[in-house]
Amino acid sequence: MAAAQQSDDQIKHSVVARREARERELQEAWGGLGLGNSIRPHLSRLERDKAAWLKAEEEERRQAMEL
Repeated sequence: MAAAQQSDDQIKHSVVARREARERELQEAWGGLGLGNSIRPHLSRLERDKAAWLKAEEEERRQAMEL
């Protein structure tokens, strides 16, 4: 039973190692960016601030409606 557990652990380790190697390759290919970072649209600081402001206003309106 211990041999089966050790074999499973080795398989899991090799899967994790391959996944990490693939991620490193992708980061090198994308100039240090992970694939997830490259898909997200870029927002300027002004756009982020505006979105946060609108979200805060909407939340304030919701709280006023509940009272």
